[in-house]
Amino acid sequence: MKATFQTLSLLALAIPIVITSPASIRSTDDSINESKLDSDKLSLTELADPSDVAARGKCIDITFVSDNPQWNYKFNGDWGEGSGNVGALNTKTLCGSGAMFVGEQTPANGLGAASGGNTKLECTVKGDGKKDNVCDVSVVDGYSLSMHCTGFPASEIGGTANLFNLGNCPDVNNHGHTCVNHNGHTNNAAQFFKNGGRYWYQDDTAVKTTFKGTPKVKCSISK
Repeated sequence: MKATFQTLSLLALAIPIVITSPASIRSTDDSINESKLDSDKLSLTELADPSDVAARGKCIDITFVSDNPQWNYKFNGDWGEGSGNVGALNTKTLCGSGAMFVGEQTPANGLGAASGGNTKLECTVKGDGKKDNVCDVSVVDGYSLSMHCTGFPASEIGGTANLFNLGNCPDVNNHGHTCVNHNGHTNNAAQFFKNGGRYWYQDDTAVKTTFKGTPKVKCSISK
């Protein structure tokens, strides 16, 4: 019996006893919660590859407001290839360099293609707080709906006026209710595209906003 007691005593000495403090338990729980929050944030981003953790810092939140929730959007570039309804009020986290086309037609009917003639938001977000980020509202390919974006530190972009009410469109795409800008890439855009707001209407214009950080941006989409 004495030998057995001595053996058990030796075993007890050989097994390390770890005492976990309440603070370390809280720290572990906090890490789990922070990891979950990061995962949730990543799931909200419109990334071509949602597993690209490095790209999460190169993002901007934009709230879109529209007169008609049934209007459509189509992404390209780093923003992926997603599409859907604009919605009456919709906030999206957009990362890297990409574009968002808007219009009444669907992607199957030309939305997102250069030949479709759609208004589009373009941004390059570098995200480190030191480099310049750039956004513009372009009608270089054509005009479909007005888009006016505010909240940038320097200047607003786009416009609120319906260009169809301000001038004659040189080439109406009736299927998509758009005006195609055939000469936007030859720096000879028609006057129709120059009539209202701060749009990028041909390649040699510089109607854009440059900013650092991640301002709270709102883009209003209307006829």
